[in-house]
Amino acid sequence: MNQQGFKMKEKILIVEDEKDTREGLCELLEAEGYDCLGTGDGNVALGELKKGKLNLIITDLKMPGMDGIELLHHIRRINSTLPIIIITAYPSLESTIQALKEGAYDYITKPFNIEEIRLTVKRCLERESLIAAKEQLLGDLQMANEELKKVNEELIEEKNLKISALYETSKTIEAIFELNLLLELIVKMITRIMKVKICSLMLIDEKQGDLIIRAAQGLQDNVIKETRIKIGEGISGWVAQTGEPLLIEDIEQNLRFKKKSEERYITKSILSVPMKIKGKTTGVINVNNKISGEVFNEDDQNMLLALSTQISVVIENAYLYNKLDQAHEELKKTQEELVRSEKLATAGELAAAVAHEIRNPLSIIGMSIQHLQDKLTSEDPYRELTNVVMNNVQRLDKISKRLIEFARPHPLHLSSYDINKILTQTLNLMKRKCISQKVKIIKNYQHNLPLVSIDEEHMEEVFLNIINNALYAMQGGGVLKVRTWLEPEENEVKIALADTGPGILAENLDKIFNPFFTTRADGTGLGLSIVQRIINEHGGSISVQSQSGTTFTISLPLASR
Repeated sequence: MNQQGFKMKEKILIVEDEKDTREGLCELLEAEGYDCLGTGDGNVALGELKKGKLNLIITDLKMPGMDGIELLHHIRRINSTLPIIIITAYPSLESTIQALKEGAYDYITKPFNIEEIRLTVKRCLERESLIAAKEQLLGDLQMANEELKKVNEELIEEKNLKISALYETSKTIEAIFELNLLLELIVKMITRIMKVKICSLMLIDEKQGDLIIRAAQGLQDNVIKETRIKIGEGISGWVAQTGEPLLIEDIEQNLRFKKKSEERYITKSILSVPMKIKGKTTGVINVNNKISGEVFNEDDQNMLLALSTQISVVIENAYLYNKLDQAHEELKKTQEELVRSEKLATAGELAAAVAHEIRNPLSIIGMSIQHLQDKLTSEDPYRELTNVVMNNVQRLDKISKRLIEFARPHPLHLSSYDINKILTQTLNLMKRKCISQKVKIIKNYQHNLPLVSIDEEHMEEVFLNIINNALYAMQGGGVLKVRTWLEPEENEVKIALADTGPGILAENLDKIFNPFFTTRADGTGLGLSIVQRIINEHGGSISVQSQSGTTFTISLPLASR
């Protein structure tokens, strides 16, 4: 925003040596409301970056002089966070991985799809806006905390020695943001400073509008759990409604409020004050039964009011912190999902191209090796070499098929199935391999499970992938436990597959569903990525826990009736 409140145009630099392409991109993006600059020289681009504010750079990969990767490296030395999109007519898996490692946001191939350009630029700039908003929110919170700290420091100068001691105590709780713990410490602090036997801190339940006890000292547990006071009723309700403190010297002589419990009220004096934030009452602090047996006085009321002012700020800070922490976690999760989905899309496009390019040469190599083997005797020393080549050709063919499957998944054909039967079918397919590896299968099925709506072939592929991984982890034998059960509250069927292998390293747990991530020498890194995609397409979820052994837990929604 500028000083008049108008949103400034986002500035994009196009680095492309082909003039027509560069001008075409500029014209397209300017029509979308962006401010565009264009150049075909990497050094000129670096000069523009140093001169002024840029929101995004789109650069070609292959250029005379400084290419896109080299330019990307120089940009990152000047600006480590500026988003960059790579464009190229010569896509390769190696250049894609290199570009992403250097910090590129996305990778687009020529010829361009106009809608793809629009959406990629929009998603990229929206992501940067979310990050900027988060930083702004953190800055605002820090500024608010600084202002509150300044207010507290000013209050210290005005208060007497007892208030100063109170502030020193309150500083301890300011560093605590776990609300329940904070409230318990506050009540203990009030009890000690006010020298009372009973103290309760009540907050207004936002959903129902009643006062409930959130923390207390000197009250029985059932009283704390069961007490719920309507606004306007009783001592606490009156204080919450009026926003005024209430000091009662003798409850028995008070015509408005009468003593309710001889056991709770040893003395006849009661003190109740409101807690406020920005003039709005958020709760009430009640104290009674002074240890000295004396009645509360005006000094006590002023002290508790001073306490309530600081406590209200501390509690509000805890609320804000918890909300910010929750918002940060949600933003982080959204960003991770966004980055993952974009990487999956890019990887899928490249996978299809790579698979297409290598399958024809592989076919020719395979046929040539087979023809050569037909001419060799079984004792020929070259026979072993041709077998090695043939095995690797078959492995490459398998990888290319996985790439195609990853890039172009088959549509789901959903029907209602008993998940126990699908699991049993899959386990029967793997039975011989389990026996040969001395792996014992333990089935713990919940009977009469509701049906789930699934694609049978796809779901078998999910279970085969997970079971194969389990068997790979238990090559010296072990136990494979398969369990199913119903979660009626979530309207889901759960499936857990647990092995007794060595487990997955903690640092790898959050990577195992990423495409092309593998710790196996013969792995493609696509199996679990495909598994997660299939489960997501079914509207379900998959999670993994790994300590002594690994457990995959799948959740599938029940079929519609």
